[in-house]
Amino acid sequence: MKLLNLGCGAVFSKEKNWTNIDFYSSSQFVSSHNLLQGIPFPDSNFDVIYHSHVLEHFTKHEALIFLKECFRVLKPNGIIRVVVPDLEGIIHEYLTNLNLLKENPNDEIIAQKYNWIMLELLDQLTRNYNGGEMGRFLIKKDLKILDYIIERVGNEAVKYREWKLSQDSEKIKSNKTNDRSSFTFFKKRKKENAPSVYDEIGKFRLSGEVHQWMYDQFSLKQLIHEAGFNEISKNDAFSSQIPNWNSYNLDTIEGSIRKPDSLFMEALKN
Repeated sequence: MKLLNLGCGAVFSKEKNWTNIDFYSSSQFVSSHNLLQGIPFPDSNFDVIYHSHVLEHFTKHEALIFLKECFRVLKPNGIIRVVVPDLEGIIHEYLTNLNLLKENPNDEIIAQKYNWIMLELLDQLTRNYNGGEMGRFLIKKDLKILDYIIERVGNEAVKYREWKLSQDSEKIKSNKTNDRSSFTFFKKRKKENAPSVYDEIGKFRLSGEVHQWMYDQFSLKQLIHEAGFNEISKNDAFSSQIPNWNSYNLDTIEGSIRKPDSLFMEALKN
């Protein structure tokens, strides 16, 4: 079988039957290509196409074009597996925490959970700088819900927290505290030339970090169907029509879900 992993980032298989593509190569096993310019392979070339937490970084219109490209390079009866943040799950968690906070307005743990899920819902859609408000939240000294955050979004939150805290520690040692990727940048914008500030914000929002859309199982199914696919099904991190799926360690790592906040869907080209 020939398998294609699109927008793979640092998560990919090194097995020879996998082709890994990202906007920027992070490894000798990953080819660099701008996926907004199409998928650089001929028609009916792959048995499987997989992409995780990629589609939400395209506008809805771009996402449809991208899925049509996936359809084009997939072989007849081939499988596509699409993983995105689960809007329905996030909203359900938001409402749960909102109602708990109404009943317990002075509970600090519930308040932190509520504040986090608000960020999970909105920050990646609205942020204007690297890491956004989620990044600031993760390095709070009084953070008491790290286990909850890991349960929501996986161990990547811990890695970010450790990296950011070590980075900040080095800046303090070297007296280099002027970080323009942080919110301090926006404190200065009144003192700077406004057009240059807006230009930096625009460049950031087009850099690929920001989410351009969100999906629940029904809207994602509609989009996948519109791209030409059939037999669309909702799965979980462990189940797939792709043979030996769990052996590739893409959605799961050592039995744990890599991105627990995800919606997993598969479809066939037939």
